[in-house]
Amino acid sequence: MASGPDHVAMFAAIPATAPTADPNLHWLRGGFPGSLLAEDDQKSLLWRRRMLDGLLARNYTEWGIERAFPLAELFGWLSNQNSAELDENSCGFAKRQELKSAVYVLERLGLIRRLRAYPVSSNTSMDRKQKLFVRDTGLLHASLGIETLTILRASQAIGGSFESYATEALILATEGQGDAYFYREKGDNGEDEIDLILRFPSQGGRLVAIELKVGPDRKAKRGFYNGCEALDIEDRFVVHSGETADFSEPVHRLDLRSAVARIAKLSRSS
Repeated sequence: MASGPDHVAMFAAIPATAPTADPNLHWLRGGFPGSLLAEDDQKSLLWRRRMLDGLLARNYTEWGIERAFPLAELFGWLSNQNSAELDENSCGFAKRQELKSAVYVLERLGLIRRLRAYPVSSNTSMDRKQKLFVRDTGLLHASLGIETLTILRASQAIGGSFESYATEALILATEGQGDAYFYREKGDNGEDEIDLILRFPSQGGRLVAIELKVGPDRKAKRGFYNGCEALDIEDRFVVHSGETADFSEPVHRLDLRSAVARIAKLSRSS
C-alpha cells in the first residue's frame, strides 16, 4: 500500500550478490530471494514481473515523475539499451528531461547503475554519454521476456546481460573501496575500449582494467590492450562466463567467481 519512494527504496536496492553455488541460475534469476529460490523458472519469472509491475506503478511525483508517465515502459526501453551508452535524446516517448528524471528515480531505487567514462577529470570524458546497466539480471531478463537459461543462451541480449551481471558483482566485491568507470576512445585501428575500470583511491589511485566476455574461449581484442596502454594500466584481466580460470597467459582469463575473489582481496589490502 506504500505510495512513495521512501517505502520501496530499501527493498528495491537489494543488488545481485557474488555468484552463488549455482552461478548460472543466479545469473538467470537474479539476487532477490523470492526469485532465486522459486520452485521453477516460470514461477521465478512471475515473481519478478509482479515485483516490477508493483514497483513501477507507484507514485513518484515527489521525485519529479508525473503520475501519467509510463515508467514501466521506460524501464523496458532501458532494458533493451542495457550495457550501452545512454543517448538521452533517443527515446521516442519521453522528452530529454523526462528521461533524465526517470533514470534518476530508477537509479535511486537500485534498479539501474550508470558508469561514467574514464578519465573523469577530462573535458572529453565529461561530455561523454554514460553507460547504463540493469543491476539485477533477473529483473533485466523479466523485462526482456527471458525465462530459461536455454532462451538466454540463444538471445542476442546475452552479451550485455553477462556484462551487467559481472559488472555488478565486481563492483560489489570492492566493498566500497573502488570507483567504477568504462573507457572508450577512437583509436588508430578502430575503437579502443575497456569494459570496466576499477579505481582504488586509497591505493594511490590504482587502476584495474577488466574485459568481459561470454564464453570461456573468447579473448580480449586489440582495443582492450590499446586502452590499457593509453592509460598505463598494468593490472588487467579478462572475465568470462565459464567455470574455470586460465592463468597460462600473461593476461589471466578468469571465471567470475575467481575474479570476484581477486577484487575482494585487492580491496581488503587498502
